[in-house]
Amino acid sequence: MPFLGPIQLRTPRELQETNVIDERFKYLVSACADERVNVRHPGYGSSHDLLFSLHTPDHASAGVHYGLVLDACAIIADNRRDGWLSIDREGNNRVEGDLDHVLLNGDYWYNVPGDVTCFQDWQFPSSLPPLWQRVPKPRRPANTTAPSTFSAAILARDLFCRISAHYTGTEVAHICPREESEWFFANGMSRWNNDTSLGEQSLLDDHANLILMRSDIHKAFDDGKFILYPKDATGFFSHIMEPSLDLGILYHNARTHPIANCRPEFLYARFAWSLFRFISGFLAMPADRAVITVKSGSEQTRVLEMRKSLDIRERVASSRSRSPRKRKQRALDAEALDEEGNYKRRRCNVDTERTVSVTAPLLETDAGTHQQSQVSAEHELPAAVDENERIQQLRDEHLRAQRPPDFIPFSGSPFAGTTDAKTVLERLGFEIVDDDRGNG
Repeated sequence: MPFLGPIQLRTPRELQETNVIDERFKYLVSACADERVNVRHPGYGSSHDLLFSLHTPDHASAGVHYGLVLDACAIIADNRRDGWLSIDREGNNRVEGDLDHVLLNGDYWYNVPGDVTCFQDWQFPSSLPPLWQRVPKPRRPANTTAPSTFSAAILARDLFCRISAHYTGTEVAHICPREESEWFFANGMSRWNNDTSLGEQSLLDDHANLILMRSDIHKAFDDGKFILYPKDATGFFSHIMEPSLDLGILYHNARTHPIANCRPEFLYARFAWSLFRFISGFLAMPADRAVITVKSGSEQTRVLEMRKSLDIRERVASSRSRSPRKRKQRALDAEALDEEGNYKRRRCNVDTERTVSVTAPLLETDAGTHQQSQVSAEHELPAAVDENERIQQLRDEHLRAQRPPDFIPFSGSPFAGTTDAKTVLERLGFEIVDDDRGNG
């Protein structure tokens, strides 16, 4: 059988160990990113069957915790735990072994019909997998905290980063992302909250869904670079999902410091959320897929259907845009939209210090993609241009259209030989508007 023996784990990291490298994990410094566990779909040809691929940091010979691989397969297959891995497409040569042993890198086929396209289509299971049930469940605390003091309460509860043991630069992280509130409500996840009386806007801020992390580790967590997985019955361990020179050597397979009151159900949801981005390559291939999707209506219905490759790519792209860090930026960007949903360019009025908005219209098609409105043929934008670059080009187009026909762009530094703000702005191409509104 393709196993590398029992998994090697380590105790929680302590501050005095920051520069001490466990001899058993020195291999992570030079771990090869090309040696992966590739999980394939037996229902497709060899060029289109790679379902997902996992980094192999659990052994010097490149492998992954076997139980973690099976849990990942079950999630992608819509919680079908009756499937099995095999080393052949036909499913005859099954892989069987201890769930806490390390599966060797290589190609494996997961034998079970139906796949889920994205996290939003995934339904939380009626029960957790066996490995997740062996971890002691936290008791519900007797006292609850007002929503306005959640951060202070988690800081007082955890004291320091639960991964690195650092006290400085910590912040509160959501286990099930706040940006997935719609999925959270649809799956009734609040049933595992410590305080079931919280208002709708605060349900994801429950203590059971919060953990204290150092800010850079929090960002890596939100970027899906590591998860927390129960690799033995003592608790949860950091598992690195991508090659990393620092996170891996410091924290991979290190048990977290006690995470009081954090529910394993939320950690399992985070595992699934981090996993779905790995199947985007499978879904983006030019082949129709049999996938399970959620049909919205008076009641949500789960349907197994054949979906066209283009439809799937659009759905996956929409799902990937829901990253917590990206959504925070989108919230900031939303402030730059006018009432009609158009992007605004702000022009400075030197005399009155007021601002005037100039719109650069964007039309949203039925497919959810953006296209430019009336622009000249000579400046037609390529279809494959990145969205941010497209927006910038539209802004430039609109700015050029406002300039006088004899306008000549200023060459050199706009600050050369002057400190006058109006002159500098004109050199940069801004139109200065004298706005006398409000002066009688």
